[in-house]
Amino acid sequence: MAWRFGQHGRVLALHPTHRLIRAQALAADKQLKTIFENNRRWVQEEVKKDKDYFNRMASGQSPQILWIGCSDSRVPANRIMGLDAGDVFVARNVANQVIGTDMSMMSVIQYAVNVLKVPHIVICGHYDCGGAVSYTHLTLPTKA
Repeated sequence: MAWRFGQHGRVLALHPTHRLIRAQALAADKQLKTIFENNRRWVQEEVKKDKDYFNRMASGQSPQILWIGCSDSRVPANRIMGLDAGDVFVARNVANQVIGTDMSMMSVIQYAVNVLKVPHIVICGHYDCGGAVSYTHLTLPTKA
């Protein structure tokens, strides 16, 4: 497999057959620049509000809630609960699944309960979840 790298080492295409036209590459570059600019502005605003914000965040966490929710970008965990950074330990996946063989989810739960001593676990779904809808439309193989 061949990899093509753009300016600053960003991957533009994962395989030679996936050609990105220049307009798409420029749009992606602009989007990344916007994200970094937004981040810089957010850092400045947080420091302006509370000069010790990042030192406090770096000193550790003691959330009271493990929130397991959908990866859907319209469902931001902290915002929908009105909580700040550090108040919620968050795990997200498609359709907020908790499956015993998912080692990633199991390690999140183990860390939250055993290390962070989180007393509450919330599994949060939402209306019109595309992941949940897709599962209901799957057809299971029948025995021949």
